[in-house]
Amino acid sequence: MMTTDRTAVTAVLDSLADAWGRGDADAYGAHFTEDATYVTFVGTRYSGRDDIAGSHRVLFEKFLKGTKLAHEVLDVRFLGADVAVVSTGGDTYKGDAPKKLSKVQTYTLVRDGGRWLVAAFHNTRRKPLMERVSFAFAPETCPRRSGSRPSRDSGCRRGWCRHRRTSRRGPSERCAAAKGRRWCRDGRTR
Repeated sequence: MMTTDRTAVTAVLDSLADAWGRGDADAYGAHFTEDATYVTFVGTRYSGRDDIAGSHRVLFEKFLKGTKLAHEVLDVRFLGADVAVVSTGGDTYKGDAPKKLSKVQTYTLVRDGGRWLVAAFHNTRRKPLMERVSFAFAPETCPRRSGSRPSRDSGCRRGWCRHRRTSRRGPSERCAAAKGRRWCRDGRTR
């Protein structure tokens, strides 16, 4: 897809964050399709633009009053000329923006009359401790990240060793600090 499509899709997320920061539920809801699905991190499911805008009107007046929306685009994937799936890190905050974003979100956007709108949104709160436990006891569950090093806060170190930070280990390569074992016993590498 063209760079302009990616820019247009990510601009929707920036505009959502702007509407959120103003506490403008109608402007926030206008970014969604009439039949959009919206799932919060607590599992509440809203259906349709009106339901999304209405719920956010109350949230902006009560629990989320004065908050801003932080987001970082992790990936944009086009499933055709008129559908995009966007993965982001996100969070709400007051004051300074958070250094770490505690939620992972998936947006499905569709092009409708030349304008990109959110057709589906899913928000999940990250559980770093549970990720670390999972990765410690089942390293195979650690996501592969196209050759890049796993993030530090994920606890995932599959194929990485703190004693050789810059090099990816092959399955037969051993870490000198492991003393003959496949993995270091320092709690960082599994």
